[in-house]
Amino acid sequence: MNKIKPFFNGNKNEDFPEFRNRVRYIRDSCKVLNDLWKTDKDFLNKSIDGDVLKAFKEFRLSSVAQNNCSPFGQHGSPSILNSTIDDFIEIHEYIDKKRKNWLEEFRKIDEQAKERQLYIRQTMADFRDNYERAQRKFEVADGNLKKFRSRSDSGAVPNYDERCRELEDIRGECDQARILHRDNYITETNRIASEEHAITSNFFVNFLMEEQSFYHDIEQYLSYRIPEIKNRLDTNKLAPSFYCDLSEHCLKRIQRPIAYPIEFCIHLLKDSLQEEGLFRIAPAQIKQKKLMTELDLQLIDKNSRLEDFGYDAHVPASTLKHYLRGLPDCLLTNALIPYWNKITLLSTEADRVQRIRQLINQLPKVNYDNLR
Repeated sequence: MNKIKPFFNGNKNEDFPEFRNRVRYIRDSCKVLNDLWKTDKDFLNKSIDGDVLKAFKEFRLSSVAQNNCSPFGQHGSPSILNSTIDDFIEIHEYIDKKRKNWLEEFRKIDEQAKERQLYIRQTMADFRDNYERAQRKFEVADGNLKKFRSRSDSGAVPNYDERCRELEDIRGECDQARILHRDNYITETNRIASEEHAITSNFFVNFLMEEQSFYHDIEQYLSYRIPEIKNRLDTNKLAPSFYCDLSEHCLKRIQRPIAYPIEFCIHLLKDSLQEEGLFRIAPAQIKQKKLMTELDLQLIDKNSRLEDFGYDAHVPASTLKHYLRGLPDCLLTNALIPYWNKITLLSTEADRVQRIRQLINQLPKVNYDNLR
């Protein structure tokens, strides 16, 4: 496999996003898929199945692939993309004897993979460069301030205090810009890292599904294997939880009664319930987006505290509202909304309370558990 110039420079430290290896792994997997289409070498008219097998075996043994694993499992089990590529290898060991020409549909998938690879490479390079420029500006401003403060002739410098405050203000502005670009850098890295599930589904699983239609002789075999892969996708614990059906998220993926964003937004808010305007005051959008990526990647646990993430209480409160708004079927269920709306027409409070109880008891269990 051709080596790709990394879009991260230097050694890993706290200034570099935690999920940079996963982002690079996703990008490289798109490149491997795109490299299968080599018109200048008449690649697809030769032994495509053997080349697929060889390409992905080599990629699976690469250091990037070996180091990418799921946080679940005793010692780090294969991630969803790892497992799917493992299946890819096994399937092509069988179909290597059934070589046929690929159809034009494969070109579309390859072009999408190339587009995604180039997008990730350029986007991460831009965010990295923006952050590094902001870091350099901050270092210059910090150095200027320290140098000015250390002057031995400060008493003779006109307007020394005013000039010192100006340098402090410049340093503060540069520090804020540096933090903003760092948060943008980390947020974009997290967002792309959370695409592993979608890329696995849209590129690799679709590749296999197209293969099924072109290879009639192995249709029965592929019909047996593909559902296994899709089932792993459907039950993938690390699949993004936002905008996902509540029952699918709770019952099939995380297999817990309470949705992950609901449980841990409430966990982060447990000591802030008296906060004024908790659900009314909007937080900084970048902070909310950052928390959403952290929830999609399931970085919050029972030991996490609000102050650990540098958020105020309005961030998880607004994120919780965003999650509930994004449910395909609302928590009270779309089917029952007309009945909920009619409660206001009842004349007495006792009638309204009784009707609310009746409707709550009609909710699906997963909705009832999350509402409670």
